Amino acid sequence: MIERKVVLKNRTGLHARPASELVAFAKELPCKVYLEHNGKKAAADSILQLLALGAPGSCTPGRPPSAPRRQGAGLRPAGG
Repeated sequence: MIERKVVLKNRTGLHARPASELVAFAKELPCKVYLEHNGKKAAADSILQLLALGAPGSCTPGRPPSAPRRQGAGLRPAGG
């Protein structure tokens, strides 16, 4: 399993436009990606879960149910 800390630099946090870009990126990965913030967990390929997370400035990737393959580790969406 691979974990990474993510810091959202936008003062307004994760809102609709960047969340939709993250969802598109997560759907292309060969592994499942989760984000956690204040004890809440969201699948990165679900716009509704990401927006419900309400992450204002930082979040920690959650632990997936099975270890992801390394191809997705450390990749970033374009412009990120």
